[in-house]
Amino acid sequence: MFRKFIIFFLLFSGVHLLSSDFELKTNAENNTLDQISRNATSTGQDIINCITFVNCYLVTGGQNGFIHFYDPNTLQLKFKLENSGNIPGPITAIVPYEKTFIFADSYGRVRICQNIGENDFTLPFKISQLPLLTLKKFQNKNLKDYFLTASRKMIGVISFNEGDDDILFKFDLEEEEIEIASLEMINDTLIVAGLNNGTILFLEIDWEEKKFILSKELNAHKDKVSALCNVNGKYLLSGSNDKTVKIWNLKTLNCDQPYKFDSEVNIITFDKENNKALIGLNSQFLINLDLTTMKYESVPNNTIYISAIYNSADYLAVASSGSRLTVYPKKKQLARTRLKQKGQTKVNSMDLQKDGNSDKNSDNMEQ
Repeated sequence: MFRKFIIFFLLFSGVHLLSSDFELKTNAENNTLDQISRNATSTGQDIINCITFVNCYLVTGGQNGFIHFYDPNTLQLKFKLENSGNIPGPITAIVPYEKTFIFADSYGRVRICQNIGENDFTLPFKISQLPLLTLKKFQNKNLKDYFLTASRKMIGVISFNEGDDDILFKFDLEEEEIEIASLEMINDTLIVAGLNNGTILFLEIDWEEKKFILSKELNAHKDKVSALCNVNGKYLLSGSNDKTVKIWNLKTLNCDQPYKFDSEVNIITFDKENNKALIGLNSQFLINLDLTTMKYESVPNNTIYISAIYNSADYLAVASSGSRLTVYPKKKQLARTRLKQKGQTKVNSMDLQKDGNSDKNSDNMEQ
């Protein structure tokens, strides 16, 4: 009875807890729940498109062209930068680079921040006439200055040590109606791209010849492949507007497990420490999928959709449509929420309360 009362209180007080390994423990001595409830009071502005971690800051990039830097433990806004220039385009991706970061915007440009805390950027590198969807870092130390990017019609590799402000090499989609909807890196030589017709392309990178080689095409979904997620280089998770998530064995390209949901899939990220996938839907639910048991929890989210997720060994951060950013420090087991921070993009929080499990089972995936 007492447990039911606590759950009822949490759902209606606006306090957002993370279940399972991130479950927030109440503390009668410091009144933790009241502190979190009071902290969720600030105002905001726009949609957050991306989240990352740079130096000691949690960094968000917004639709309004602002980049915000937060203390991840308190969610205090430390400072903000603006994508200045002739057109301050919306931020679509941020990637740590050396001691600062680089970012991409919806006007097809990439820029380097030269000093953290200052609006000190390089001149924009014009990569595409179309919005850049993403920016990804290669893992090999010899490729530390190389980045993978994509627009709706092109996948390209760029570098900042070649003395060139153009794409080093690229792969173009020739068919007029076919567009790229998602992109993921399996390793430094294998890239996968999800298309708007439900196909997944497998592209190998020939670094000697500096070119992409199309190796496989997988007819994966009935609608746009909106999300892709690499799981330890052994499995690929794909999400789609057909409301399904599928787990693919990368050796056989067989679908090991399909899941059907009530709305489109927006984003998927892998929690390596707990062998789980976090799936953001275009609805009021976030899915917490255990890749060992192959069962999932449906988590009410109180918002329309989830726009960005950042996950590391130390923090889980979620942004979505209700002007709320929620961060869950995994080691401290403490969640803090900042609502509608002035001058910053819209973000959302998530309620994590177990709702249901998949009735499907399969062999455990290797962690």
